[in-house]
Formats: sequence, structure tokens, C-alpha cells
Amino acid sequence: MAEFIVTEAFGGPGEQGEARVFEAVKAAYAGEEALGFWRYPLVTRETVREPDILIADPELGLTVIEVKSLPLDMLAGVVGYRWDLSRP
Repeated sequence: MAEFIVTEAFGGPGEQGEARVFEAVKAAYAGEEALGFWRYPLVTRETVREPDILIADPELGLTVIEVKSLPLDMLAGVVGYRWDLSRP
């Protein structure tokens, strides 16, 4: 059975879309053996990063999901880490 842990409360600016994705991921993993987190800190000597959703699955490994709350028609393209947006 999957377990999902919320490490900080929802409700900040722009988190409505992130909360919807988190709930959908939880539902998709229902009945699976996995551990998921909302905003789990990933710490190295140089940086601290908090992906929106982190999933540890014994079969699939680690999955990191970063949610962007914007309409798809604003997305002009993605190349690596660069997101190009169009203006309405």
C-alpha cells in the first residue's frame, strides 16, 4: 500500500494546481508499494532543493515531479531545463 507524506501544508500562492497533481498521483499509486512525499528536501553540500512531489518505488526507482501551474497554450517549448512561454 502506497504511503504519501505531506512535509509542509498546502495553501501557498500557486499551489492549487500542485495539490491537484499530488492527489492524482496518490490515486494512481493506490494499491502499489511506494512512498511519496510532498516537498521532501533533497540536500547536498552545495544546495537544498524541494521537488513538488518525490516518489520512491521499489520497481521504478525515484521519480521527481515538478508542477508548473500554467495553461498548456502558454507553453511554447521545452529544451532541457529551459521552458519557453508565449505571451497571450
